[in-house]
Amino acid sequence: NGDYPYFFDNGTEYTREDDGFARRENNSVRRIRLLYGAFATLGDIHFRAYALGSKSRNGVPGPGSIVTRSAFYEYQRGSLMLKATKSALVWRASGGAWVEGLWDHYADTLGELGIGVSDDTSRIFTRGAMASFQYGLQRHRLTLTALGRFETLRSDRFMAPQTQDENREQLHFGTRYRFVAKQLFVQTSAMALCLSGMDCYQALRGGIRYAPWRGLKLRTNISSAVRVPTFMEMYGNTGALKGNPALKPEKSISADLGYTAKGKMGSFRGSLSQTLFFRSADNLIQYIPNSQFIARAENIAEARIMGAENAVTLIHPRGRMKVAYTYMTTENISELSYQNGQELPGRSRHAIVTDLSTRFSYGGWGFTPSWEFTGLIGGNFDASGRRPMPPRLFHSLALFITTPYKGVSFHLAYRNIGSPLYEMVERRPQPATGPAEYPQAVSNYLGYPIPGSTWFFTISSSL
Repeated sequence: NGDYPYFFDNGTEYTREDDGFARRENNSVRRIRLLYGAFATLGDIHFRAYALGSKSRNGVPGPGSIVTRSAFYEYQRGSLMLKATKSALVWRASGGAWVEGLWDHYADTLGELGIGVSDDTSRIFTRGAMASFQYGLQRHRLTLTALGRFETLRSDRFMAPQTQDENREQLHFGTRYRFVAKQLFVQTSAMALCLSGMDCYQALRGGIRYAPWRGLKLRTNISSAVRVPTFMEMYGNTGALKGNPALKPEKSISADLGYTAKGKMGSFRGSLSQTLFFRSADNLIQYIPNSQFIARAENIAEARIMGAENAVTLIHPRGRMKVAYTYMTTENISELSYQNGQELPGRSRHAIVTDLSTRFSYGGWGFTPSWEFTGLIGGNFDASGRRPMPPRLFHSLALFITTPYKGVSFHLAYRNIGSPLYEMVERRPQPATGPAEYPQAVSNYLGYPIPGSTWFFTISSSL
């Protein structure tokens, strides 16, 4: 139902006297998802078919202290994919096609969010086809791919006099070469992307993995990439996400260098992994929130992201422990002086995740209880660095149960245990008088509150 309690500052964030707690009234979620897969073989050709259908409806509770009672968002999706593959001794060919329809409906007929009256519908129809050919001889693998993607957007806006139609075509061509040996793996690839406006972009990738001795793997990768903005980023949903038709494709160069070491002692197995990464992006596409809790997709002229990932894993027949830590620095190299040199919004500098689980069985039933801890420290909510993100610590407990009945399992989770409903945020710049910090509901970087302690229960059945 989503009727969880939250911190309510009554619209006056710097005044503590009228602060209190309230209960969300418009955050219920109803969702259903069906997936069907079929497989068949005719001679030496293998066929696969997938059908997916989903529908969801959820209330839009409003960010910050804004209270809504009737605003909602509906989403429906249906897709069908067919694929055929034929293999021989040294080659394999495959081809496929897919169609997908998306329908979403955003309605705020009373203007409760304070951004105008909305009752808008968007329909996106996507269809495409792909083909690939792979040839392998001893240690060498060569793959050629081609893909065509065609999208149509039809949008009915409540405040717009005419229906909006938009068409977009994309053509992808690529080649990949792999060299596979006992100790060495080398991969290179090249891809060309052509848009309907005859603008073409290239992307290159290369990687090496080397195992000098058993239990140790060294790796490095370097790549360039292009990402085309989505229809949501270009045209929004007229709610909290505003579109930007002037968005340019995002271009980036990435590199990483790392290793993984594995070992065994008695009944214990362990691994240590460390990776340094770097990414430089031009026209990075990023949602930028404003003071009214509305986010608009923007191109950041240039951005740099770098850091280190570390992970330690210890496995025993009765359990498993993993600790991962990531340090990341980001820099917005913007043409706007008040954003230039600031961190990218919504990205924590420090992130630590700990996962501890054990396994046991009884009478044909299997039980896997687990504990997870997530800590996020550093970063900003906004692009100008005026709203720093306080440290956040989350604890969760879960129990996964397998049954003697084929394909039937249960999952019970209690997340955000003891999570506070508000946090203290530093004021920037510091005021000459008054408090140096103020309370704010624990929320995402767009301003929408995050639920506190929450139960999840899932039943799964595979037929």
